[in-house]
Amino acid sequence: MNLLDNTLHYTIVGTGLTGLSCVEFLQQRGFSNLRLCDTRKNPPAQEQALLCFSDVEMVFGDVDALEFSAKDVLVVSPGMALTETFIQKAQRQGARITSDIELFLAVNTQPVIAITGSNGKSTVTTLVGDILKAAGLKVSVAGNIGVPVLDQVSGEQDFDIFVLELSSFQLERLPVLNATAVTILNITEDHMDRYAGFNDYIAAKQVIFSGARHIAVNRDEALSAPTDALIANAMLMSFGLSGEDEQGLSLSQIDAQSWIVCGERLLINTADMKLKGLHNINNVMAAMTLCYQAGITWDEMLATVKDFAGLSHRCEWAGRIADVVFINDSKATNVGAAVAAINGFSQEPGKLIVIAGGLDKQSDFAPLAQAIESDVYKVVLLGQDADKIAAVIPEHRVVRVEDISAAVDAAFLLAAPEGLVLFSPACASFDMFNSFEHRGDVFKDCVEQLALQGEQLT
Repeated sequence: MNLLDNTLHYTIVGTGLTGLSCVEFLQQRGFSNLRLCDTRKNPPAQEQALLCFSDVEMVFGDVDALEFSAKDVLVVSPGMALTETFIQKAQRQGARITSDIELFLAVNTQPVIAITGSNGKSTVTTLVGDILKAAGLKVSVAGNIGVPVLDQVSGEQDFDIFVLELSSFQLERLPVLNATAVTILNITEDHMDRYAGFNDYIAAKQVIFSGARHIAVNRDEALSAPTDALIANAMLMSFGLSGEDEQGLSLSQIDAQSWIVCGERLLINTADMKLKGLHNINNVMAAMTLCYQAGITWDEMLATVKDFAGLSHRCEWAGRIADVVFINDSKATNVGAAVAAINGFSQEPGKLIVIAGGLDKQSDFAPLAQAIESDVYKVVLLGQDADKIAAVIPEHRVVRVEDISAAVDAAFLLAAPEGLVLFSPACASFDMFNSFEHRGDVFKDCVEQLALQGEQLT
């Protein structure tokens, strides 16, 4: 089946940004057999959809009654599980299941760099985009990072290269990606509420390697390495904090200083980088490797890498009170992200205090407990599923609070006179907040309020 064929009937599933971008993309190409649906009777974007696409059939709520055939294509937004009853029914009736990413690939003729991983992918995606822009290319940064990729091809913009952050939900809908350069940064348990098991989650991530011309391999993450069946025609280059590779990027200690090196060539002294933490150094090496594989020289990258300060809510500097530093890592919505952050800041001077808790995503908190046992003085817990974390941590390490304001106050007192407070929840935010961004903003506001109190708490 040709994916783009005006004789087919397209059902776009989901009324979020991705779903609406799919409708606009298809309409601009003259497709008229369109239907927009959502499992919710009153989806948040219903009014916008009715206003913008008044000529499109819409079904909200009663989707199980829909019928399909081999002439149907379901463009399923990543937020919708493929196990939904009506999607399974559509497959049985012969419909093809696809995604906005596959629609993009059907029309794209430019190089694609693709990044996935349980943690760090937004940081790496953004840095790759910045490096390519500094090298003079017109770059689209899109995908799971918040910009639907079809919005980037629906207008009159003409990009030289696309940098895509891809989630497992986006990858699992692709038969093949065929990108210029790709990587899986890491794989830790996440979204177990959407997968039958960990192996299914890994398999979804591995789709990124299909048809790739270049692969950046993280030496420190065995689960993120491509299987032999996927790398027959790919050129591999490694990066990692441990070990060395004459052809890849490594972290080397030279005259008591840490350098990112390629073989014997010194590239960047990490002390000159604004981005801090070992996990972020690994992210930088991933981004540099991908850009090198896309044809950018090391010299063209260095200024951008040194100036890159990271993203909001991802190990973001939130302030200093006396000699206590506060780090906002609200984006750490899973255990792997929190563990990476803890490990990344474990070498900082003074006591390390972690604030964690929120809404569990059926996670195994044992790795978090191990990281805390090794490197954390105290962990301040809050949120709906704080008990699940507390159950695997020695009682003497745990401090319980009701909200973020109390957590910031308690953590400051525990960290003083010199230490670091890391807000890395290891859980989703929806028990108390609208999003991880909302949660991180509240944390930063609480740090600011504590700073305004001056010496009152010291």
